[in-house]
Amino acid sequence: MTDDRLPFSLANLGRRIANSREILLKLLIAGVTVTLLALMFPRGESVSLEYKVGAVWAERDLIAPFSFPILREEKEYTREVEEARTKTYQVFERDSLVPDAVTRRVGAFFDRLREALNARAEYRKSQRARALTVRDDSLRYARLAEALEIPFNEREWDILGAAVDAGTTGRLAGFLTVTLRDFHQTGVLDRPKSQMLRSEIAIRQGTIEEIVAVDELLDRGEIVTLLEQRLVEHFGSESPLLGPAYRIGITFVSPNLLMNVPATQQAVAAATDAIPRTTGFVQENERIISKHERITPESRLKLESLQRARRPWPCRR
Repeated sequence: MTDDRLPFSLANLGRRIANSREILLKLLIAGVTVTLLALMFPRGESVSLEYKVGAVWAERDLIAPFSFPILREEKEYTREVEEARTKTYQVFERDSLVPDAVTRRVGAFFDRLREALNARAEYRKSQRARALTVRDDSLRYARLAEALEIPFNEREWDILGAAVDAGTTGRLAGFLTVTLRDFHQTGVLDRPKSQMLRSEIAIRQGTIEEIVAVDELLDRGEIVTLLEQRLVEHFGSESPLLGPAYRIGITFVSPNLLMNVPATQQAVAAATDAIPRTTGFVQENERIISKHERITPESRLKLESLQRARRPWPCRR
């Protein structure tokens, strides 16, 4: 029984060996095919980062495996971007409504000041006479004085009261109105000149834009000095009215040149975007550098650009 099955087992073993040989032959053919394909279609060349201008390229000819842009030197590009940023004009808007608004505010202030001074005079009169209305007069004066933008002290109230008696408050109101209008005609910046990035700015009013030197304009620090000078010239250096007059004038100085931050940022973006990031383009299958060729600044840019193009994009999580 056992002898009868032996030939059958040997036959099966022979068939298995034959099948194994066929499988090995197929695997060998597949391996040879893959190798030939790899040789026919090589992967992109691996570029070393260790190369300098003037050195000799010791590797075989480097052919571009794909098309890519030639990026500029990073330091040169960054420098030109910064130069474009600093050369861009800061944009300011001229508010043409400010001068008239300030004139109205000054006029309304002096109307309320006269009313408060009259109330103070009535209060002091009833106080001296010990009149029954002294409490009401006191409350009325306190209410009117508190409504003013400037908290005067008693000495300043006395000076201003004397100015009313002498008829000088109208003269002071007119002087401050004209002086402030002159300041606004020149142009009052909403920030110190020390914050200006360059010596000129762009001023827009409606659809008109003009380039103006910063030195031709005024900031608050300069107005402080100019206002003091003009008050001394107009009223004299010994006038007791100088102190209250200065406080009133400086209170109503309002900038009429306001920086337009979005427009400035847009101008900066347009200037920096205009700086080219690349110097050219390498086409697929174009020779980048040949073996034994000396590396030039141009070929080094191509090598660096290829290296950057090979870097994988960062994954977003």
